[in-house]
Amino acid sequence: MPTEQATQIRRRRVVQGAAWAVPALVVGATAPAYAASGCAASCPSAQMNLGSPTGTVVRGSGTNSTSTGWQYTSNCTWATSNKVGYYTSGTSTAFGVTAAPTANCSTGFYNPTISLNAACSYTLKFDRTIYYTAGYASPTLSVRVGGDNTPNSGTQVATYTVTDPGSTNQNKNYFAGTQTVTFSGVSGPLYFWITVPAQGGTADNVNDLSLSNLSLSCA
Repeated sequence: MPTEQATQIRRRRVVQGAAWAVPALVVGATAPAYAASGCAASCPSAQMNLGSPTGTVVRGSGTNSTSTGWQYTSNCTWATSNKVGYYTSGTSTAFGVTAAPTANCSTGFYNPTISLNAACSYTLKFDRTIYYTAGYASPTLSVRVGGDNTPNSGTQVATYTVTDPGSTNQNKNYFAGTQTVTFSGVSGPLYFWITVPAQGGTADNVNDLSLSNLSLSCA
């Protein structure tokens, strides 16, 4: 893969127009009316700020904290040297995966200071950027609440897989717009898990997915 520019998300972007699935079983719980004001007052919205990346971009297993407490964990071994973790994307901080692994694996992004309440209703928003090349394998994002640093633990509240955005948007960074996810009835930490498939493992052959500009509102 070409070397990334320091001020851009790698070559890959986040698929536009792909629908997010919000499992009905997760969204079904209704927050009690009395909880609304308390939820809004205690909403961990400030912790959604990604701040500025610290140190170098992380590859392989380990943790990288930003100034606001966001961390990275992974069971991947990377076959290419592209960015994985937290990095600068234009004027924003993004997190995501732009490298190819040697085997199927998962990479997680989370902030241990964020703890959601099952009695509250949450609206999560974030921007998606992808880089899609036809014939390459595509990562899948799973937004989950609860669980721990074990890949895909907890309850899934949304899922998204990078797909073809159309020939005119292939082979370049593609901004897919702001995704909105509403859910309730779940509690615990908020995780973004990206499952990365291996396809050959020695070449730049996995499409890229990066997320930025996170926000959270509560009711």
